[in-house]
Amino acid sequence: MADPTKEIASIGPIPVAASSVPPSLSQPAQRVTSVLLNGKSFHAWSRSFQLYLGGKRKTRWILGKEPKPTESDPTFDEWVADNCIILGWMFNSMEDRVYHMFMYHDTVHGLWTALKQMYAHARNESRIFELYRDISHASQPALGLLVADYFGYLQTRWEELAQYEPLSDFPSDGAVESKRLDRRHTYQFLMGLKPEFEALRTQILNTSPLPSLYEAFAIVDGDERRRRLLPTISLPETSPTVPDQTAFVAPFGTRPYCQHCHKPGHLIDRCFVLHPELKSQFNRNRGGGRVGGRGSGRGGGRATPRVGAIAEIEPMHTEIPNLNQLQTQIAQLQSHLGLVPSSSSSGPMANIAAEMPCPLVFKLLLHQS
Repeated sequence: MADPTKEIASIGPIPVAASSVPPSLSQPAQRVTSVLLNGKSFHAWSRSFQLYLGGKRKTRWILGKEPKPTESDPTFDEWVADNCIILGWMFNSMEDRVYHMFMYHDTVHGLWTALKQMYAHARNESRIFELYRDISHASQPALGLLVADYFGYLQTRWEELAQYEPLSDFPSDGAVESKRLDRRHTYQFLMGLKPEFEALRTQILNTSPLPSLYEAFAIVDGDERRRRLLPTISLPETSPTVPDQTAFVAPFGTRPYCQHCHKPGHLIDRCFVLHPELKSQFNRNRGGGRVGGRGSGRGGGRATPRVGAIAEIEPMHTEIPNLNQLQTQIAQLQSHLGLVPSSSSSGPMANIAAEMPCPLVFKLLLHQS
């Protein structure tokens, strides 16, 4: 008699019928695009949706290459399931207003065709004008954004413009047009930066060759991050008579501080890192000053600050002695000099001496004493 356990073991595992719907298509209720379709965002929405369908190998559905089979076809049920799942992806990636307009479409290709006819104009001139206006008016201070957010604001509009004006319109010199477009975007990005990036913007524009758009963004964004991390050193206010005096000399008790290289000893308009041409000029000036001895080129001595202070001289108040005291002092002076006897203090010499300036008389008296 055969062992029943061996007969069961010989049969092996019983196969289970697999679902006809692939696991990748089993979630029709999920949102699959980065933006919702609202009527104005068709290009961005369609780009995101096509990328998702391409990852699922379902691009043929929106191209009309998956015709509906007959009900007797064995693939009919699978076609219906895939069609419903893709329709769910599309409906869940729309705003409510757009969804209610197209909710009764029952095929993927039919819905895609209707959306393209309504929103995907070949040349939407009004939208192109609106995008160019937003870009031309965009600036970091006006929008109140950080560098990264300001760059993202411009980038989204540049990308949408590229959908209306693709580089494929320039088949002969597409590479040249791509470089020209990148340079134009770099200029537009730099124009809208805050005034505090003026020195950095000048440095980027003076760089040869001009950095690409993403390189320029990385430079400015990194500088802004350093500004937020490092403490801001505020210089005390100086005399308003010379507004730009901090460019030459530091106020008393402090040292100048460069906001570019974050080192003390100089200001940003004297920074050798930002202005390398000043370093060679500084070396030439120092070399010329050593020919005739140290400091000979600077007047033979230590250089004085270009910012000076005007000292107010108060008038000297002296008490003028009365006439009798003055005549007595004149007589004593004459007696010391041996001009006339000391008793003659009211003669002509006394009158002449009396007419002398008081400071001269006092100096003579002090000298004799």
